[in-house]
Amino acid sequence: MKINLSVKLIIIIALVALAGHLLPLPLKSFLYALSLSLKEILLTVLPFIIFSCLMNGMLIHQKRAFVFVIALFALVCCSNFLSTTIAYFLGENLLPYLPLEVQLAQEAHVTLIPTWIWDFSAYRIPNEYALIAGFAAGTLFSLLHFAPAVHFNRVAQKWVTTFLEKGFVPLLPIFMLGFLLKMQHDGILTQIIHKYLPLMVILAIINVLYIGFLFLIIARFRTKPWIQLIKDILPAGIMGFSTMSSMATLPVTMSVTEHQGERQDVIRAVLPTTVNIHLIGDSIGIPLMALALLNSFGFPMPTPEVFFIFAAFFVLGKFSVAAVPGGGILVMLPILQQYLGFNSEMSSLITALYYLFDPLFTATNVMGNSAFALLMSRIFHYIAYWKTKFR
Repeated sequence: MKINLSVKLIIIIALVALAGHLLPLPLKSFLYALSLSLKEILLTVLPFIIFSCLMNGMLIHQKRAFVFVIALFALVCCSNFLSTTIAYFLGENLLPYLPLEVQLAQEAHVTLIPTWIWDFSAYRIPNEYALIAGFAAGTLFSLLHFAPAVHFNRVAQKWVTTFLEKGFVPLLPIFMLGFLLKMQHDGILTQIIHKYLPLMVILAIINVLYIGFLFLIIARFRTKPWIQLIKDILPAGIMGFSTMSSMATLPVTMSVTEHQGERQDVIRAVLPTTVNIHLIGDSIGIPLMALALLNSFGFPMPTPEVFFIFAAFFVLGKFSVAAVPGGGILVMLPILQQYLGFNSEMSSLITALYYLFDPLFTATNVMGNSAFALLMSRIFHYIAYWKTKFR
């Protein structure tokens, strides 16, 4: 029987918390070094993944109206940025009241030292260069209909998917094990488990309330249509929760959404276009967990100016998310490190938390994408109405 990745991580976290102290120190140092090495490999390959996925996001829409796609992408950016900003506002006002700070090991001998250290940072391409280059190349080649670029994109996407699905994702439990052992050895892991349960409950409530509010807008703030709308869309959210894949849920999302909007043609164009880039669950969950981790490890809250820069790259990075379970956090690790000052332990912990709550985030992404398509359908319906009236 194939075990779900989230279940594997829960088992690993429980085993490390309960029995990690029984492992010999050299073995823990070796596993920690292995995790650090896998992280270095991932960060080195990530710019190529970002470039390929972002260029692919532009090229696959080259047959559609280019102005429509650009306008749609702009609205997606606005929606993702709004969700990220809400996460910052909630983080600033809620997190100070939660006992999230952990006690770090003060003695040098307590901290786990890796057996070896690889450092490829001198050979890495900055991720912002990959983002800009991928967007520029995708835009240029989609306008020119350049056949070799389309072929290159198809091959690159195949390699990216293979690397993630067959390479990194299966190794994720090993990747997490070393960092979890590091936190257990330093006395952090048990504190995190105890102190983060309230945050996870709050995170789930925020997602539910935000999605509920979006559908309330669509229902024109009427209770009965709102309840009926949620009942109709909920099957897509449940499927997203169980599959942890917005793409796999897309046929169901389209089926349950088409009958709720005024313009089915708009819904059919919007949903496939935004399925992997309009990610409300990620846009709320990742920043809020990031702010909580900064609080836990004794870092100050980022200023609005710093968070604005982070949010801008965070939103742009959403266009390069790979369509695999957990892909939403992998491309964000360098952004978290560069703009919020994440260290290795914080990066590994937010990765574990993300995979544990990926079902919730995916369900929010699916239902949020359905709400976005319905809002777009309403907007285009009104535009067509006023054009007809004043013609």
